[in-house]
Amino acid sequence: MYDRNALAKHFNKLGFKVGAEIGVATGRFSEILCQSIPGLKLTCVDPWHKIEGNDRGGNEEKQERNFDLALEKLRKYNVSILRMTSMEAIGYLKTSMPDGFLDFVFLDANHNYSYVKQDIEEWS
Repeated sequence: MYDRNALAKHFNKLGFKVGAEIGVATGRFSEILCQSIPGLKLTCVDPWHKIEGNDRGGNEEKQERNFDLALEKLRKYNVSILRMTSMEAIGYLKTSMPDGFLDFVFLDANHNYSYVKQDIEEWS
């Protein structure tokens, strides 16, 4: 059975070395990715603020705690933190990185249909 941990190990077996996680929260899965894929260069994208219509994220205080937890967990790894929305990040990366520079993108941001659809379309 596959779960996120098995997926991270599978990414390592595939030789993936550059990735992005969209929707980082406390950084738990980002840390698993970094531990499972030695030498991973990971871009971590999350606005770490309350998004209207997204009941999963919590209030501003919780978002700040999550941001602090993510920074603490990920400080020892080769990560770039982009504190912005998924669409802001894709716009930024399109202007600063060549097409196809990512080996993988793990989407776990706003789970509402329209956001998931947009993430899949844009990050593809």
